[in-house]
Amino acid sequence: MTDNELSKMLKAQAIGLGLCEEWTEGWGNPGQQELIDKFLHGIDFCIVHDWPSASFIENHFDKGILHKNQIFTNEEVQLKDLHGEVVLNGNCKGMVLAGGVTVCDLYVRHDCELTVDCKGMSKVFINVYDRAQVKVLQRDAASVYVYLHGDGCKVEGKGDVMTRKSE
Repeated sequence: MTDNELSKMLKAQAIGLGLCEEWTEGWGNPGQQELIDKFLHGIDFCIVHDWPSASFIENHFDKGILHKNQIFTNEEVQLKDLHGEVVLNGNCKGMVLAGGVTVCDLYVRHDCELTVDCKGMSKVFINVYDRAQVKVLQRDAASVYVYLHGDGCKVEGKGDVMTRKSE
């Protein structure tokens, strides 16, 4: 599938899910990187609609581009000192180490199982969805904020971990 065909398919699906007029009119003809930029910028819309699905992402996007943008789907992850937004979809399993002065927003979805080790002066915001399971270790002066979205997700925390459930 060409990037143009992929873009048209995703646009049609998004419109069917209620994409607003502003985003519809400004869609353009994006390639994979621009589609990923749209995904990250509109992450709330994508998560609410579980769109695109983990299998769609895995089957239609270049893994190298996804990894460059810190998006992982159905894979083992061993990540260190990330920054910005990190999205784990499908059935990811593994560990994230946030140290130093790292600042990142983690989105852990679907059936992911993740340990997040936060130390140093890191500041980590973890959004947990669906049936995801997250273990959080807070050390040193790290700040950790966990937001639970849904009844099926589980979080265990060790250290000073602020946890809130979405309404």
